Amino acid sequence: MGLKFELKQSFRTPQFKLALIIEFIIVILHFIIRDVSLFINNRSIEAFNVYMLYPVSSYEAWIALDYRFYMYMILLLCPILAALPYSTSHYTQIRGCIGKNVLIRVGKKKYLKNKLIAVFINGGVTVCLPLLVDLLMCMAIFPSIKPEVSSFTLLVPHSSFSNIYYNYPLLYCIIELGFIFVFSGIWAILALACTKYVKYKYTIVIIGAIINFF
Repeated sequence: MGLKFELKQSFRTPQFKLALIIEFIIVILHFIIRDVSLFINNRSIEAFNVYMLYPVSSYEAWIALDYRFYMYMILLLCPILAALPYSTSHYTQIRGCIGKNVLIRVGKKKYLKNKLIAVFINGGVTVCLPLLVDLLMCMAIFPSIKPEVSSFTLLVPHSSFSNIYYNYPLLYCIIELGFIFVFSGIWAILALACTKYVKYKYTIVIIGAIINFF
């Protein structure tokens, strides 16, 4: 099994679709409950801007920078969402005839290397794709202007990369997505690494969440 095959398989599993559905539900709820109200507020500011209020930017409205309930839910579920699509594949294959045949044909080292890369990429994409879609939706209804230091964002001037955020907010969002991608990929790999030590398949999925909780 080459890397291309592993990647194709990882994005075709029902678990991948399930993980996306779960996260998209959280993202859509945030967009409807939080962003729509902010959009209405922006329209009011445009119509009655007596006090020269600064409108909410697309970057401030983005779920990944709105450090409230919805983003905390995604971060809490991140180990499960990242591991659910493909981290259990090694468990399934190695306990069946397919896995044994692949090890003979490809070799254990190459098989594990391809599996590791595929699981990492899949975990990152699973968690980051809904966040990217939310950013694009925010850009569609909010102005993509530089946020003000006095705005409602919780990112203060002394926060990490705050200089980039207030001067190059889009670059900051890309960096944020990059960190979340790596973070999610590591959780997926951690779940994969536990395959050898667990008895039941879906223990692999929840083990990261248990570690994250404590």
